[in-house]
Amino acid sequence: MRRLNVRKNNQNKGFSLIEISIIVVIIGILAAIAVPSFAGSLDRVKLNQAVVEVRGILQEAQRQAIRKSQPCDVMLMLSTTPVQITANCGVTGDRNLSERVQLITNISQVTGNPIKITFGILGTAEFTVLSSRNPPPPVDPSGKLIFSVARSSIQDQKCLAISNTLGLTRAGNYTGDSTAANHITDDGICTAS
Repeated sequence: MRRLNVRKNNQNKGFSLIEISIIVVIIGILAAIAVPSFAGSLDRVKLNQAVVEVRGILQEAQRQAIRKSQPCDVMLMLSTTPVQITANCGVTGDRNLSERVQLITNISQVTGNPIKITFGILGTAEFTVLSSRNPPPPVDPSGKLIFSVARSSIQDQKCLAISNTLGLTRAGNYTGDSTAANHITDDGICTAS
């Protein structure tokens, strides 16, 4: 039987310049498709983390007010970058939200001062919401904190609704106008997620 004699050809080793160029172009196209999606995912994580942090400090303040039988104040400093949240009875300390996370609320405040939410000894939340309805009360008397990410490809807005009678918090997705506090109260909807 005759053997097949294959000659080694040194010219057939590796990839040609055209093949390498095609591979680089394909990798570039895939990267261009994946990067915006990845950036949007990171923004969603920042948004969800901000909601969890604020809800955590609110619930902690409520528990401490009940446990110590004394009112506990939570202060939201929206004018600072990043947004700062402090509680005068917090165990875990103050919180700073991510630099790009924006927080808008319908809870009234004295100009230049932080927004104040007070939890009473029974765990009830005390605050005043802004509304354009005259006379009050507004259609939805719950305090709403609206979270969004500045300069982001995502348009998601998350919300945290606080019941002023029981102090319960509900996280969800926000739909509606968030340009002014009275619009948040009168027209905005925080749907639990």
